[in-house]
Amino acid sequence: MSEKERAVAEHFGVIVPPDLAWPQPELFPNREGLVVPRVETGEEMLDRMVWGFPPPAARR
Repeated sequence: MSEKERAVAEHFGVIVPPDLAWPQPELFPNREGLVVPRVETGEEMLDRMVWGFPPPAARR
């Protein structure tokens, strides 16, 4: 884990899972970004999610 990643974890007071791959710093639709926090077993942990908007409903 880099110093920057460690600083993020300390700032939010969360645990960083050892297998968490940090996403790219840019956040665009359909790309992964960090979610703070995810509660698992009573501890707040960082996780990744794909960000974006659902496609519009088809018109009939």
